[in-house]
Amino acid sequence: MAKQYAFSWWLVGIVTSFLAGSAAGPLAAAEPEYQSKPLSKWIEDFESGEPRRRIEAEKAFKALGPEAAPALPNLVRALRNNRGPDPGVFVRIGAAAVPHLVPLLDDERTRHKTLAYAALRGMNADAVPAIVEALRTSPPARQLLLINILRDQEEKAKASVPALKEFLKHRSETHQLESARALVRIDPSANPDAIPVLEKFFRAGTSSQKNDVVWAYGSVVWKGIDHGVWGPHNEPAVQGIVKSLKTEGPERSAALSAVSNFHSVVFSKDFRTGPEAPPPATPVPIERLRKEFFEGTVTCLDSKDPQIVAEAIGRLGGFRELAEPMVPRLQEIMKQRPGFTSAILKAYKGLGPHAKAAEPDVQKLLNHEDTAIR
Repeated sequence: MAKQYAFSWWLVGIVTSFLAGSAAGPLAAAEPEYQSKPLSKWIEDFESGEPRRRIEAEKAFKALGPEAAPALPNLVRALRNNRGPDPGVFVRIGAAAVPHLVPLLDDERTRHKTLAYAALRGMNADAVPAIVEALRTSPPARQLLLINILRDQEEKAKASVPALKEFLKHRSETHQLESARALVRIDPSANPDAIPVLEKFFRAGTSSQKNDVVWAYGSVVWKGIDHGVWGPHNEPAVQGIVKSLKTEGPERSAALSAVSNFHSVVFSKDFRTGPEAPPPATPVPIERLRKEFFEGTVTCLDSKDPQIVAEAIGRLGGFRELAEPMVPRLQEIMKQRPGFTSAILKAYKGLGPHAKAAEPDVQKLLNHEDTAIR
């Protein structure tokens, strides 16, 4: 009988334990480990104040990635106390870090804001939905920072396109412009929605806004070519760049940068030999763009701003055979204005065999007694 009672109580104990476990839910997942050491111990090392242990803890958090999310309160507290950590730690943890970092964008201390911005900008595509959620619920000033972060993420931020399109209709003109600038960097297929907004500011915006638009126009052109996404909706960007090249103003430098990016994508190895992109709805008029940008760049040589002249000279090399007739003019500029010699040599390098007429001048410089010039 005693044995029966003992067995019964043993069985009751097992059943009770099972039921208690069932009521509590599944067994808790094991604590994540790195190098056979649990996360909680790495957090202790991070808080220890010893530099070496702290560095090793940050390495552990990076290695654990999203599993290191329980360390986020400690990491943010350290950031607020000017004790790091490396923004890469937040990047590796990913989406879970976004709600912890976003409030730091409002911090008056520049260092904190800069670190938070860098971490958010470095996030991978899986964190974009969390950034978009923060965008929808943030105050206006923070929204603009988040829009810029998404813009800097470029293709990784494609999940943000629907939200950014909503901001094109925002009551704030700044939100409209920044959203349009972001969209043309993130996804060329959003150009039909974004470019009309850019046009509005190019026609009637402030000088600063026009400058921002021309930078965005550069993205429209080179992204459109690179992704094989082209159509009539891109033409305002082309004409805006050409007009800016021919107009004395702050946006002229932005237009010359657009020309440089155009050259990079047209003549890059990836563009010429990479996987074939889907055929664009309208073939990209590369040769027409080259001619229009070349003509605009040549007008910059008459600028009153020496910096613009130097930039324009440097860009001529990218036009190759189109710029060959400009070699005599470059030779004359070198004689009359030696300060542009470096820019002219850069142009000759780009022109390659098309600068053959300038070989005597280059040889003369190579034989110059001044080693700095050589």
